[in-house]
Amino acid sequence: MRTHDVLGLFPLELVLFPGAYVPLHIFEPRYRQLIRECIEQRRPFGINLYDKDNLQRVGCTAEVQGIVRQYEDGRFDIVVQGGRRYILQSLDQSAKPYLLATVEYYDDYPGETLDLELYRTCAGLFNEFVKRVYSKPEVLTLPVDRIPVFEGSMPSFFMAQKSGLRLLQKQVLLAFRRENDRLDLIRQHLAELLPRLDQAEEIERISRTDGYLISGSDS
Repeated sequence: MRTHDVLGLFPLELVLFPGAYVPLHIFEPRYRQLIRECIEQRRPFGINLYDKDNLQRVGCTAEVQGIVRQYEDGRFDIVVQGGRRYILQSLDQSAKPYLLATVEYYDDYPGETLDLELYRTCAGLFNEFVKRVYSKPEVLTLPVDRIPVFEGSMPSFFMAQKSGLRLLQKQVLLAFRRENDRLDLIRQHLAELLPRLDQAEEIERISRTDGYLISGSDS
């Protein structure tokens, strides 16, 4: 498996997690070209959080899963799935209309023992959260007696998609290289957020920033 790559880059106000599905509306000509090339060449592109004029170094590859709609003016809607995490090494702004990035892929540190009690606590808080926020919590609910297996992902990445995390919290979680660290961040976040869910503005914020599509797990 390759450790370095050159990717077309799509900076967005979005943090993409491995395994996550996200709908995107493509309207700028340079990104229409990027997506067309990725589809034709069956290659992923990179998504990095671009927030307040700051491009975060840790990103995630995105693979086009399908074109949902094409418009007469050339715009189109697609669904992408998150793949591998990487760190930006260098940027090239001259070769293409869009940014090209040399990236180094990375995974979690090997040999970690997952903290089952931490997972159970986290899953319990998550299940309570989705029950109170989403109209169909049954498609999101996780088992608390065992750790589910996600294709190309981890329980923390699944929970992070629908936990009401703010952008920079998502970015921190994406960069962590231990599952226990990610679960602990979600646990602390949900423990603080759940008491505030009676405030209408919190529900509005969560629904406004939730752009993920859930495909479910093999639990």
